[in-house]
Amino acid sequence: DQYEAILIKGNYPYAQLDLADLCLIEAINFYKSEEYFVSRTSDFYSLQHPSTLSELNEFIQTKFTLPNEDAHHFITLQLYQQLLRKHTNDINPSWLLTFNLERIEWAYEQARFPDKDSYYENALKKATTSYPGTPAIAAYWYALASAEKRKGDSYQPFLDTTYRYALAHAKKIITDVQSNFDPTLPAAQKMQSLLSEITAPNWSIKTEHVNLINKKFRARIAYKNIDTLYIRILKGRNDNKETEIWKNEFWKTLVSITPFTTITQTLPKTTDHQFHSVEIALPELPSGEYELLCSNDPMFKNDSASRLSHQRFIISNISYIKNKNDIFVLHRETGKPLANVSVSILENVYNPTLKKYQLQLLAKKITDKNGYLNFTEKKNYGAYKYIFETKNDRLSFN
Repeated sequence: DQYEAILIKGNYPYAQLDLADLCLIEAINFYKSEEYFVSRTSDFYSLQHPSTLSELNEFIQTKFTLPNEDAHHFITLQLYQQLLRKHTNDINPSWLLTFNLERIEWAYEQARFPDKDSYYENALKKATTSYPGTPAIAAYWYALASAEKRKGDSYQPFLDTTYRYALAHAKKIITDVQSNFDPTLPAAQKMQSLLSEITAPNWSIKTEHVNLINKKFRARIAYKNIDTLYIRILKGRNDNKETEIWKNEFWKTLVSITPFTTITQTLPKTTDHQFHSVEIALPELPSGEYELLCSNDPMFKNDSASRLSHQRFIISNISYIKNKNDIFVLHRETGKPLANVSVSILENVYNPTLKKYQLQLLAKKITDKNGYLNFTEKKNYGAYKYIFETKNDRLSFN
């Protein structure tokens, strides 16, 4: 309480620190923030030495020298050395390990020498060997797992596969040490969050927006952490309701619909926790509008352990080309013109009573023998919807 007037309160639990500690911490934060403007040339020189990322005892004993001793990176190194020396003989090494990890993270960010990743990881690993089981060491394990996670995120299929299994390594680091720490520790909670991110099931599925009648068509699945995808193909709903995928009611309604057909798709099993892609064949379907509902759970539950995805698509042999006021209606596969196609043109009009836009029929036309019709849009593109219909086919497009 006697230092109340000069303390800047934050999230640090300062109970075990004295005034000298607080002054050193404040000075380190000042020089790290680069509010102290000095020549940057010396700064880069100061962090070109691997010893800035050496293990704790070696770092404390290192004598850093610079042509310009006012450089703020150089001063920061010296301040960290003072702070760490002060806590070297603490009975409880928690503060020593906390400050050392801050030093390692800062030096890694500022380092300008080759292979700094290797020095960074070695400094972390040596601390875990020297202080096994200490609660503060959980943050070091989290840092090591995060480093592997960053490597795994750089994986590029067909380009750079060096770190394909880095996510699996990150997972192993966490699962090997997780039980050694109190799960309420912030670092333990971060490890659990990172583990959940790595192992979470995820996928996306994509088809062509329009596919041919009664012909198999392709779907591309990008997936991770699943080996089976359950697919329901639903007949499209003509309820004109907006797709409000953020609402639970939307998914409850979809799951309750009796599917037109179902598919259980086995996927190539992987253990690297990376995204992989496959193409699958979806079955022949008659003309119409459809919805694709997918889940990694056969019961199609929408909870923390499973998830749902949704996509609309159309089955039709009709296509069209629009060039300003000219519209040509063609067979989607052969490209031949389609005559006598009924074309309904609707306009999106704002209804002030309902306070929303509604489609109103504006015109109805028939294509000639060349599949041609003419229509002049008087408003910006997007205000109109075109519906093309024959006896056995229908295509609806904005």
